[in-house]
Amino acid sequence: MRIAFATFHRYSLFFHGPMQFRSDRVQRRDGLIVSIHSDDGGVGYGEIAPLPGFSKETLDEARVAAKRCIESLKMRTNIGARVPAGLRDREMFPPSMRFGVECALWDLAARTNKAKPAGLLVTQPAAKVPVNMLLMDHLEHMIAHAQGMAPLGFRALKLKVGRDSMEHDLDRIYQLRGAVGNDIEIRLDANRAWKFEDALRFVNKAADYTISYIEEPIDQPERLAEFAAQSPIPIAVDETLQDAGWEKLFAWREAEVLKAGCGTELRDSVRSQAGAWERGMLDAILAARVWVVKPTLVGMPLKYTAQLLSRQLHIDADLVISSSFESGLGLTALANLSACAGASALPAGLDTSAALLENILPLPLPRGAFDLAELNAIAARFTPDALEVVQDG
Repeated sequence: MRIAFATFHRYSLFFHGPMQFRSDRVQRRDGLIVSIHSDDGGVGYGEIAPLPGFSKETLDEARVAAKRCIESLKMRTNIGARVPAGLRDREMFPPSMRFGVECALWDLAARTNKAKPAGLLVTQPAAKVPVNMLLMDHLEHMIAHAQGMAPLGFRALKLKVGRDSMEHDLDRIYQLRGAVGNDIEIRLDANRAWKFEDALRFVNKAADYTISYIEEPIDQPERLAEFAAQSPIPIAVDETLQDAGWEKLFAWREAEVLKAGCGTELRDSVRSQAGAWERGMLDAILAARVWVVKPTLVGMPLKYTAQLLSRQLHIDADLVISSSFESGLGLTALANLSACAGASALPAGLDTSAALLENILPLPLPRGAFDLAELNAIAARFTPDALEVVQDG
């Protein structure tokens, strides 16, 4: 079986209100659905959706790269038999394109083999994927939402910090902890809001409220390893994975080192080839207790990510798969990827569909977890026919 052709459909979905992504204030989420058709009539769907403010590539650049990539894949035979090896060239294959095309090929393989998507990547995927609550409203509304959702099975909530005063953030955390009790995990995301000393002062105070981890607390990510050594709260990396380039951290030739769990060998091997800034970024990632992986932004190959999630490849960190505000189609792919962690899956950052006014694939809101059978049944009925076809020119 070979690839016959591909089509692209554009979507544009409004948020409930303006969203701030770094310096970009965004009213809507724009993306593409790539449909890869095989010569025996099969089809698989993926989502290409660079995130304004974070992705380096534009939507048009990603589409052009996808067309070039798919043309090269037409040379391969038996394309639907398995998930293909990752698309490795970061310049030719930008992250959002890589994620979308690999998802379409993954979907094609699952439909061709009448298989569960996650079952093509690992032997024992989870049937349900726990999800963290994403809190993005005023304090009173956040507390009411958290108290209402906690009984439904949510084990974790995520709160943005660093946008208001430090005292205001600490008060919000204090009130949330009091509202939800001690059985709910609280995660924080600062998006590099603070200077080193300010961030250190914050984590020393916030530690009183039992915080699971804080993402990207400082504006000098190359100093994160130094910060992690002094922080009472575990550190998570997100943007740092994107900025450093996962390829530099995990060169394909280092796979055997990873399998052996030899973190020191990996560090020495990669550090010896890096400049000062790159060494700092590498040390930051290796010092982090949690990697928040957003495939649309990082472009880490699906198969490789699944091996990290399932511990076939060893790192001294936990992985949390997270959304970049994709549509329901992209969220379904991310949920299937998260399931590769099996029964030990940490709550994924996939509680984002409620931010959209509408969706090309409406999904049920997670009640503490996504049921993969339910999501996949909904996705199996998806067709992009109602969307605008993107023509060349």
